[in-house]
Amino acid sequence: LGGRVGLDMRLGIGSNLTLNVAVNPDFGQVEADPAEVNLTAFETIFPEKRPFFTEGASLMNLGVRSGANLFNSRRIGARPIGPSSGEYVAYPTTSTILAAAKLTGRTSSGTSIGLLSAVTDRESARSVEGAVFRTTRVAPRTTYGLGRVQQEFGRSASTVSVMGTFVGRELQPDNPLAAFLPSRAIGLGSDAVVRLKGGEHEAT
Repeated sequence: LGGRVGLDMRLGIGSNLTLNVAVNPDFGQVEADPAEVNLTAFETIFPEKRPFFTEGASLMNLGVRSGANLFNSRRIGARPIGPSSGEYVAYPTTSTILAAAKLTGRTSSGTSIGLLSAVTDRESARSVEGAVFRTTRVAPRTTYGLGRVQQEFGRSASTVSVMGTFVGRELQPDNPLAAFLPSRAIGLGSDAVVRLKGGEHEAT
């Protein structure tokens, strides 16, 4: 038996910004993904269905029109990828989200803001080989960060935006997971939409 205590909070900051905080969130009521066997070398990207991440999602990514997104929120809390072997293996299906916070909104000057931070816990798999019971670490504690600012300008509501992402993992050099997981990952990007003649013409 076990128990969990969590917190969900939504707070308005002024009239334009919204702060969402989730501590030890439970997404058990979210619709499950369809069963799929991936025989390719490419990652399967399922659509995001968790309300915490879907609200204000348009402020959290670049290239929404083209589908070339810089950020995939499904990796926060995803299934670990560390190896574990044995005659029987009890492998975690998700990474526990310890806490997440998100700030979204649009100011009166036409600036849209999207900030996100989340921390996931260490995960271990339990295995049995003969009469030997073993516990193997399959995911380190991980911190995720994202920031995007979009500015609207001109009579036709053209926009320009910049975005940065960060992933930090608690990996020591002697940790076996360090062989195939980077301890740091940083992403930077920008996009623009220029509208002419009242939006009749558009360049991205």
